[in-house]
Parts: sequence; structure tokens; C-alpha cells
Amino acid sequence: MMTRARSLQLGLSALFVAGAVACGTPAWGAAGSALVAQTTTSIEASTTTTEVVWTLPPDAAPGDTVTVALPDHAGGVLGDGRWISASGALIGHASLAADGALSIHLTDAAAEPGNRSGRTLVTTTGVASPGTTTSTGLRALGHLPAGEVPGEFHGTVDRTTATKYGAWFPGLPRVEWTVETPRGPWDVVTVADPAPTGASVDCAAGVAVRSTSRTAPETGYLIDLIPVASERVATTCDTSGVTVSVTPVATDEILEVRFSSDVANATDDAVNVATVTATRTTDAPAARATTLRPVIVPAPSATPSGTPTPVPAPPPSTPTPTPTPPAPPTPTVTPVADRLATTGADGADIGAMAAAGLLALVAGAAATGGARRPHRRGGDPA
Repeated sequence: MMTRARSLQLGLSALFVAGAVACGTPAWGAAGSALVAQTTTSIEASTTTTEVVWTLPPDAAPGDTVTVALPDHAGGVLGDGRWISASGALIGHASLAADGALSIHLTDAAAEPGNRSGRTLVTTTGVASPGTTTSTGLRALGHLPAGEVPGEFHGTVDRTTATKYGAWFPGLPRVEWTVETPRGPWDVVTVADPAPTGASVDCAAGVAVRSTSRTAPETGYLIDLIPVASERVATTCDTSGVTVSVTPVATDEILEVRFSSDVANATDDAVNVATVTATRTTDAPAARATTLRPVIVPAPSATPSGTPTPVPAPPPSTPTPTPTPPAPPTPTVTPVADRLATTGADGADIGAMAAAGLLALVAGAAATGGARRPHRRGGDPA
């Protein structure tokens, strides 16, 4: 019994294996396989165009996904993803990954032999979009106590904001003010510093504008300052205040604006407030729009059976008229005179002619008599 059961089990196993071999592996097609394609790319200004001459892999079937790498179109946003063959049939729906990989999910129309190849133009165009403008208004307070002598600085300067400080001219009611701006980049930085009541700006002494990107590690003091090129600087100065604009300000660049101002006396604290306005526009990421344009090849039209061109019948020939022969002339009967005129003929000729004339008369009389003879009725003998 054990032997028979094992034999039955082995038999079923062999039948299953045989069935699996006979059925084969399910034809899932070319899921994720590469599209057979030849690409040519051209770039002009902000537009990238790739010509894709393609053919579906032999085993690609409806429901499969085929891919083609288009790295020049990375970052493009595909709108209409219809993938159309040269015959004009919609055979798939395409999607574009961020790295430029184009995937096409095939439809039932991809099974038709005439729909399995084509030529498609993939175009990606950069679309300008407005950037973001940021304007920062900073208030920098300068407070210089009367009689203060500059000393060692303790702490670290915050370079994300504006700073203002001053120093007395020894023994004079005169202050040198310094304004430092936040680090760039900026499109434009403007420093407006009005003179407080009782003070006046000494424009004749000049307004110095310098910059650097370096600071002392321990203190944050500005080091290696150099004058800013005059073409970048616009300065307005009078006794009531000073305004300086610098454009553009590079990444990490810090501006220093320094000028002198006379105050009412040196026995009072000098207080002054400057306003620093820094503006920059951050470009928005370039938007890239991608489109697909198939090149349709019209099917050759069947050659119609030609309608024979009628050959015009030749015009009927006009028969050449046969000329009517002229009627024979009616013979003129010359009357015979009763007497022959005497001619120069001899006697023998005259006699012959007379005999011939006599015979003609006799014959004519006989003919005339026959013609006028009446016919009798009833068949009586003549």
C-alpha cells in the first residue's frame, strides 16, 4: 500500500513538472526594459530638443513599461504624456523622472505590428519665474559716552546684523562714526545716517567706504579692509546727514562706512542712530516644461485603378467625290441634200457616194415603217 501511494505521489509530481514545462514561463513581456532608441540632442538658449527614433523591444506587450534615458531633460515637468507611434496610434502613456528617465506604460494598441515604431521630438524649455525679493531694515544705535577712550573689545560681533560705534577725537567735540553692514550677498545695501540735533556731518573730511570678507577669529573685528570701487558706490552728504548705497554686495562681503560729525560739546554722550537697508532677490528654481511631439508618417494610399482615357474617334473621312463623266455629245445628223453639190471629185467618187446615200435612205425608211406599224390585239396573224 505504501508502494502504491508513493508511486501515485511520484506520478502526480511528474505530471505537475511536465505541465509546468509544457506551459512555460508566463510572458510578462519587457517590464522595465529599455526602449530600442537612437537619440540626437540639440540645445539652443533655454530650449533642449531630443529626437528619439524608437522601436519597441520584440517582447514588449500591452501592460509593460519601457524606458529611455534622456538626461538632458532632467528636472523637466511633462505635461501631455501621450506616446504616439508613427502610424498615429496612441500606444502608451509616458512619465518623466527627475533624472530624465522617460517611462512609457504600453496600451493594447502596442500589440499591432504597425504601431511599434516611431519618431518623437522631446522638448524641454526653461520657463522664467519671478524670484523672491527680501529687504532687511536694520537699526544701528551708536552710543558714545562722554570722555570714553576706546579699549579692548570683549565678545564676538554678530555679522548677520548692522553695527555702529564711535570714537572721540582727542580734546574735540568731534566724533568719528563707523557703520558696518551685515554679510552679503545683497543686490544693494543702503546706509542712511542723519545727524542728531546739535550735530553736523563734516562732508569735507570725506566719507570712506571699504569692504572685506574676513574677520578676526577671536573678536570678529573686520580685517584686510579695502576701498570699494567708486562705480559701485553712490554717496549723498550734507551737514544734516549722509547716505551711502553700494551695489552689488558679494557673498560674505561686509561694508564699512566711516565719516566724521561735529557735536555740540564733548561733555555729553554722543548718540546717533543709522538705518541699514539690505535688499536681495533670490532667483526661483528655473521651471522646465517638457513636451512630446510625435512625427506621424501618413500611410501610403492605395493606387486607384486608372480610368482609361477615352481616345476620341477619328473624324469621319469625307469621301472624295467621283467626278461625273461628261455626257457624250449628241451626234449631229447632217441632212443630206437632194442633190450633191458639185465638188472637185471625179465621176467615180460621185457615183459611189450616190449609191451610199441611196442605201441609207432605204434603210431609214424601213426602220421608220417598222416603228410605226400598229400592233394587233388577240394574236391575229400579221
